[in-house]
Amino acid sequence: MAADFKSHVLRRDEKGLLGIPFKRWLLSGVTGGLCFALGGIFMGGFTVVVAVGVAMSVLILTGQRHGMPLWLRWSLGLRGRLILLAARQPDGLAARLSETLDLPVSAITVIDGDALFAPPDHPTLTPASQWVSRPEALSDDDLVFVEGPLDDHLLEVS
Repeated sequence: MAADFKSHVLRRDEKGLLGIPFKRWLLSGVTGGLCFALGGIFMGGFTVVVAVGVAMSVLILTGQRHGMPLWLRWSLGLRGRLILLAARQPDGLAARLSETLDLPVSAITVIDGDALFAPPDHPTLTPASQWVSRPEALSDDDLVFVEGPLDDHLLEVS
């Protein structure tokens, strides 16, 4: 007899030191080591300081907040601010930069909040008696949702 393991957790992070997953420690260490190696070739004296700074910045920027890493959150925020600035000043520097980066500035002028969040003119109410779920309709494993008016054979209780 075997038991099936089911979990609602999509991804589990293995915790490393100080509550930071080992993957992030490893990524920041490798990045810092690479900067130390390449910095020794090109710069010379301050390579340790630069490598530690780069490693700490990678460690901070890869931190998750609401399911998104900080670097992605900042880049999307910067992109959104640039699009808004270009929509407000179509002849400005932000408009030229957004045109160069091929950002969709015209999409921001299409959005109308009054039309987007307006309540429907004719609300359609569906009575709760119309919503039927019968787990025993097909077999023990299938779940069937019935749409439309209720039939008498669905109301029979065995």
